[in-house]
Amino acid sequence: MRYLVLLIILSIQLLIMPVEVEAKTPAVYLGVPILEGSKEISSGRFKSPRNLKKTVKYYQRWAAARREGKVIKLITPPGIKVVYLHGTKEETKWEGINIYQYQRDIFYYIIERD
Repeated sequence: MRYLVLLIILSIQLLIMPVEVEAKTPAVYLGVPILEGSKEISSGRFKSPRNLKKTVKYYQRWAAARREGKVIKLITPPGIKVVYLHGTKEETKWEGINIYQYQRDIFYYIIERD
């Protein structure tokens, strides 16, 4: 019985004890979030851990939520798929995001506004 009371007291203390939760803040380049797990290839150019559809969907939703961009599909040679997200707000630091698939790899390039 004594152990049961002790267990109940410890359980209550654990429930009411403040817990520190460390929220991960995504890395940002020119105000654009970098997908978690991306590898930087060069300045502003990243290899995406996601497939083309999921990468485009992520940035399309991100831009739409901020009313900062619109998707433009580009005509490309066979074997290469490219989607361009055009930044529509002049006050942002980024002008556009090229998201493209070459062979099986997905890359995205964040273009700095002049």
